[in-house]
Amino acid sequence: MAAARPGCLSPSLAIQFPRLERDAGCAMGIEIQGDAGGDWTLLRASQAWQLFAGALPHPEASIRLSQDTAWRLLSKGMRAGQARERVTILGDPDLGNAFLRTLSVMA
Repeated sequence: MAAARPGCLSPSLAIQFPRLERDAGCAMGIEIQGDAGGDWTLLRASQAWQLFAGALPHPEASIRLSQDTAWRLLSKGMRAGQARERVTILGDPDLGNAFLRTLSVMA
C-alpha cells in the first residue's frame, strides 16, 4: 500500500484522528465517490494512525461518502451530525463517527 497521495484527504488526517483504543493493525476504509474521490485506508500503527492510498480487503470499519459531502466537511460547510445522514458506515460505528468528527474540525 502506498503512502497517501495529495487529494481531498490530507496525511494530517492521521495525526488529527482521535486516539481511539485500537490494536495495531486496525484499519478503516475510506471511499469518497466522484471524480475527485478515491480509496484510502487509515491504519493503526503501534502508536499512531497512518493514512495510505488504496483499500484493504477487510477493514474493521469503512465509510463511503460523496465528494460533495467530503468537501462540505473539509470546508466546515457541514457538521458531523448533518453528514451522518449522508454517509454509509459499515463495521465499527465508533471509527466511522470519529472520522466524521475529525473531518469536520480539520478545515
